[in-house]
Amino acid sequence: MLYKRITETFQHFHTKLFGLQNSCSIGYCRCYFLEHQGTRAVFTGDLLLIRGTGRTDLRGGDPHQSYRSIVDRLFTLPDETHVYPAHDYRGCTSSTIGEERRYNPRLANHDESTYVDLMRNLKLSRPMQMDVAVAANLACGESVKDRR
Repeated sequence: MLYKRITETFQHFHTKLFGLQNSCSIGYCRCYFLEHQGTRAVFTGDLLLIRGTGRTDLRGGDPHQSYRSIVDRLFTLPDETHVYPAHDYRGCTSSTIGEERRYNPRLANHDESTYVDLMRNLKLSRPMQMDVAVAANLACGESVKDRR
C-alpha cells in the first residue's frame, strides 16, 4: 500500500491499528487505519468528510496538500474500507473509500487544480469559537483555561 504510516502498528490478535500522516484544515492531522478480522476502516478526522472535505481556508490549511493527502494516500486504500470522519452536519456516520472516490462532489472526476480552485472559492464564514477550538485541538482537547 502507498500510504505513509507515522506510528508503529499496534497489533493484537486479529486487530491492527496505525496512524497515517496527512494534511487537513489546520495544516496537519492524523488519520487512523484499523483492520479487524478482514474489515478495514479509516478515521479521517477533518480531512475527508462524507461527500465533502475539510476546510482548507483556516490557519495552516492548504488545498494542494489536502488533495494529495486524500487522493494519493486515502484513495489508495481498498474501495470497501469504511470511512469515519470526525463529524458530519447531515447525520451521516460512515461511507466507504469507493463511495467517496465516485460520489464526493469535491473530488469525483476533479483533478488537483479544479479541487484547489473549488476550495479557494467556497466563501465560507468563519466558524464561531474557531480560535478556541483549534487551540484545544492542537493541545489534544485541553483548553487554554484548563492548562493554567
